[in-house]
Order: sequence, then structure tokens, then C-alpha cells
Amino acid sequence: PLYFDFPGFLGASQKLPFIIGLNLMRLIAQNRIAEFHLELELLSEPMKQSPYIMYPLVMEQNLMVGAYNKIIQTKSSIPDPAFEVFVNILVETVRDDLAECTEKAYHSIS
Repeated sequence: PLYFDFPGFLGASQKLPFIIGLNLMRLIAQNRIAEFHLELELLSEPMKQSPYIMYPLVMEQNLMVGAYNKIIQTKSSIPDPAFEVFVNILVETVRDDLAECTEKAYHSIS
């Protein structure tokens, strides 16, 4: 990724965790989990402690274990308003997946 290509030329940016966090949310919202984990591998442990990085990590963990209610609940605790776009996409994706599973699991719902 570009933000790791020129560390000698470019100084450390204060917004780097924010930008990486948004990118991680984008990958989760697009269901690109493998790429999410590849990006995560590039991060140092101190970087992973940023609230901008922790939020996508928690969302991905909830998604992987099927805790869809927690994904919807954590919508109210986003670290920055810019994350809301990707959270809304993810919530809609979760709702669509639940509806699709319900449709296949039951012949009728009363």
C-alpha cells in the first residue's frame, strides 16, 4: 500500500491509523476478508491499538463468529463519523445475508 511505500521520504502521519481504519472497514463492507487480513499483517502491534484500527477488528471478529446483533449495536460507537458510510453498508450486507438464510431455512414464517 502507498502509505507504507515511502517511509524515508514521508514522515509519519498522524492520520495514518484513521486512513488504514477506513480502508479496513471498506474491505469488510465489501466482504473482502482475505484482503482485510493481508492489510492487517502489515500493521505493527502499537498501530493495532489505535481505536481506528480496533473498531474494524472488532467488527470483523463479530462478523466471523456470526454475532450480527453486535455489529448492529456497535454502529452507535463508531470512532469517527467517516466510518458511518462503511458501517451502514456492512449492516445492510448482514441484513441481506440473514434474510437470505431465513428464506432458505424456512418454507414460511408466521
